[in-house]
Amino acid sequence: MSQSTLISNLIEKGWFYQENFFTNEVVDKLVKECNSRSFFKAGIGKCRSIDENIRSDEISWLTDNEYSDSVIKYISFIKELSNVFNRELFLGLNDYEAHFATYPVGAFYKPHFDNFRGKNNRVITVIIYLNQEWTDSDGGEICLYGDNKKILLNPTGGSILCFISSDILHEVLPTNKERMSLTCWLLNNKNII
Repeated sequence: MSQSTLISNLIEKGWFYQENFFTNEVVDKLVKECNSRSFFKAGIGKCRSIDENIRSDEISWLTDNEYSDSVIKYISFIKELSNVFNRELFLGLNDYEAHFATYPVGAFYKPHFDNFRGKNNRVITVIIYLNQEWTDSDGGEICLYGDNKKILLNPTGGSILCFISSDILHEVLPTNKERMSLTCWLLNNKNII
């Protein structure tokens, strides 16, 4: 990834997507870690209430006590990425939160923004897709809305998507096979309203 392409895409479009960003080896290790974790139904809003008419995925939050080599390397990557954004865009990023997400067959997440109402500390969303051998017929695309158009992106393994958390309306379309990702929000915790 060219840092200049990433930064210019975020400035011009509000998002950046690149396939084959991570090697198969990295993806395999993260898939193995994902498969070893405990998951629970994902909630919505600050209260994390469960509403399967809006969101039907399951998640496993990363904690401060991660010991898996693949997750430790991922956290290191996230910290490096935060440094790039701070250096180039002066965002004041000072923390992160992240989780693995799995979407069983038929699961989806209706259109939403990534910031909670009344709280704007999520600045940049970073999603790594972990779906090996994904085809168009597998569904589960992420749909970005903007400028009166929809952009569909396949969640192919090794791809990365970054976008401005407060600006990009997006949804996960129903999936036809299990779908996995690792989502992170880069935070500015001095930026809470």
